Amino acid sequence: MQLSVPKKYLPHLTTLFVVGLLFIGSHVAALNISSASLQKNNNQYFSIPDAEIFDIDGPLTIEAWIRMGSQIPSGSNFGIVTKGSEENLDLSYSFRLRDRGNGQNELDFAYWKDIGFTQRNWGVNIETSDWVHVVVVVIPAERDIKFYLNGVENTGIADGTISSIHNSIGHLYVGNDAWGSGRYLDGQIDDVRVWNVARTAEEIAENMNKELVGNEPGLVGYWKMNGSFEDSTANGNHLTPVNGPQFSDDVPFLDEEEGIDPVIVVPGILGSAEKNGVWQIDPMLSTYDDLVATLEANGYTSGTDLFTFGYDWRASNITTSELLKQKIDEVNQGVRNAARFDTSRPARDEGDIQTGVVTGPL
Repeated sequence: MQLSVPKKYLPHLTTLFVVGLLFIGSHVAALNISSASLQKNNNQYFSIPDAEIFDIDGPLTIEAWIRMGSQIPSGSNFGIVTKGSEENLDLSYSFRLRDRGNGQNELDFAYWKDIGFTQRNWGVNIETSDWVHVVVVVIPAERDIKFYLNGVENTGIADGTISSIHNSIGHLYVGNDAWGSGRYLDGQIDDVRVWNVARTAEEIAENMNKELVGNEPGLVGYWKMNGSFEDSTANGNHLTPVNGPQFSDDVPFLDEEEGIDPVIVVPGILGSAEKNGVWQIDPMLSTYDDLVATLEANGYTSGTDLFTFGYDWRASNITTSELLKQKIDEVNQGVRNAARFDTSRPARDEGDIQTGVVTGPL
């Protein structure tokens, strides 16, 4: 008997075909695999030579996930993203964490023009070892500077009268504040984004816990830190590591994308036989060959997201259930970061395995 199942229905099947069961799991692939680790004592940071794409005089948004490894030294800063150079006051803008005293930190942003600047800060309590999502949204013409911490918005009046941003010929820095020396970020940084648009609170909240593609409108620089310091936009402004920053598998979020759901084909009673000391699904009559072939024709790969479970049907249901759970656990470990079978549900009753179920798409 040939089974034909359109691929779009496969994730919705729970049981299938003659005296057997088809277990469907949820296959996801983790995308955010690493962050960048920076050590202040080793003067570690990232640099990009001057690029026109970062000479932003209109709306500007900067986002990053950061995790402080130590408290900010008194009176100093941890640079997040800065454009420019302190030399000759050739500064464009600087997003940073500052020491505020009394055990508090503050998010701070400033932009420069000629000999003046406009600045705003927000006192926050960021603990070391906590991942936090920090954002600044700037509209220079209105001297409007908004901060976001883990999606929570803070607005206020900026100090200064400057309403445009200087076009610096200095580098863009990540993990370093160009306004001063030795103001390197100590800790980790991940998923750094620079936009030439003012992102809304809704856009920030919706996208802070997942990686982007890199072609989103207004995204001019995007560094995922996934084992690479490359720019994920088409602009190709890759980070140059300075003094040996490393990657860390500690990440602020585990981004997931749906893939083909892994399946385990479980035969009913008499559907398994022992061959060469190993229980296999029907090695003599090959009852399930058409089923396996149909799944493979619909995109599944044996050993990757398609598995079979042969078992000694003479053993107790308790023993068989435990072996099946072990098989599910093996699949969970074997599929890349991925397969998630719900083993917390109540066990199926005896009849499910011994008599099998005949059904189609639910």
